[in-house]
Amino acid sequence: MIKWIIRGLVLLIVPLIGYFQIGHNLTGVLIGFVVALLVLASELVIEKMPLDTLIAGVLGGVLGLIVAKLLDYAVSLTENEKIYT
Repeated sequence: MIKWIIRGLVLLIVPLIGYFQIGHNLTGVLIGFVVALLVLASELVIEKMPLDTLIAGVLGGVLGLIVAKLLDYAVSLTENEKIYT
């Protein structure tokens, strides 16, 4: 029951944020409503995923970012101007 109350609040609050932050017209409200629907749809998709899949995905993303940063650092140590131009 509390999930549906929070979902309803999201559908009310996000269009208001769109109205005040994006534009004081119908466009801001519509963009906010679309964003709210995307948030709720992603929440429903994530709710159906197994927890181990989510943990594996997060760990894979974090390890990928760490490896990318280490490779960037290794390339920067070469001080080769051709790489940066």
